[in-house]
Amino acid sequence: AGRTLNEALGLAPGPGGTVAGILAGLRRGEIHDYDILVRRPNGIEVPASLSCARLPGDEGEFVLIARDITLRKRLQHEQREYARQLESDVVERTREIRRSEARYRALFENVDHAILVTDADGLIQSMNPAAERIFGRPAVAAVGRRVCFVKCSREAPEGCDDECQGLLARALERGSLTHESPGRRGDGAEFPLHISISALRGEDGTVLGATWIFIDLSERERLAAEARRAHDYATAVLKAAGSNGRIVGESAACQQILTCVRDAAAAPSAVLSLGESGTGKEVAA
Repeated sequence: AGRTLNEALGLAPGPGGTVAGILAGLRRGEIHDYDILVRRPNGIEVPASLSCARLPGDEGEFVLIARDITLRKRLQHEQREYARQLESDVVERTREIRRSEARYRALFENVDHAILVTDADGLIQSMNPAAERIFGRPAVAAVGRRVCFVKCSREAPEGCDDECQGLLARALERGSLTHESPGRRGDGAEFPLHISISALRGEDGTVLGATWIFIDLSERERLAAEARRAHDYATAVLKAAGSNGRIVGESAACQQILTCVRDAAAAPSAVLSLGESGTGKEVAA
């Protein structure tokens, strides 16, 4: 009691106003709330909320109510720090998602196998360049169409759509599925395919669609046929050699090869025979 407002508060108000401003507003009958710093007798500064109002009458008396808001200020500071940390986490998470998307896009765009992404109804959502190359169909024409449009032909043969939709239904039920079935290129040429289908699900387990991976088995089939031809050739030659085990062949070129084979067989080290299957290296070995 008996002290000035400055002395009572210990400090002038902060951004909310000045002591002179508070008094001027009170004389006009205004009621204000200010957040200020007050200094306790021990010298410690604490945040306070100051409510000011002029009392009725002509005496010019004012009432000031100060509340310690240390806890509120601390909570506000923690909220601001949490918001900043949350914003930082969101930015970092966004960057990670973009990096993940870039890695996925690089894999999707550059893998040698055909990849299709469909919705749960089997309608194509996206298609990688390898699929365009293998099937001979542009992605822009395939998006929104069923898988059979890509796998079979532009005019899908009877039963192709039923087969694809059946595969999709089983894959979505089981989670994944593998299958081998012939495909058809844009020029109408048929070729063997290995098909792998995996269900795509949301965080809540809802089915969103499926990923289809098609592997062209033409090279595998070619190598298998080549191996069969080599086996058949070797079997025929060995049968023609008879029980004495002699290789049939009287030409100078054949005799020169046999000489090389005998010299190689006598060598103390291992011998590697190179050449395509079906040229006779299996017989020589």
